[in-house]
Amino acid sequence: MDTKQVGRRIRELRLARGYSQERLAELSGTSGVHIGRLEHGATPSLPLADAIARALGVPLAALVAPVPGDSELEQLRAQAQALLGGLEPEQLRLAVRILAAFR
Repeated sequence: MDTKQVGRRIRELRLARGYSQERLAELSGTSGVHIGRLEHGATPSLPLADAIARALGVPLAALVAPVPGDSELEQLRAQAQALLGGLEPEQLRLAVRILAAFR
């Protein structure tokens, strides 16, 4: 497990959902300072990594599994999915209309 990669994923998913470090900490049962340390490469315990993944709405593997050949397009798709997943229904409808305009 590359802890720097785990930290980058936590940060990316947290930001995609519009969460502060403190909000993610509340949702996962830890402190904002601890989330900050994890985002900078500290090693999370397995129970904490699982709690963070649940708070972010992703499987644990999305945080800890290496992603060989992660292309820029795959990363963009993951970011888009994470962003869209946190929207209210009306916001999601609007986002779909905006994206459809690019076709």
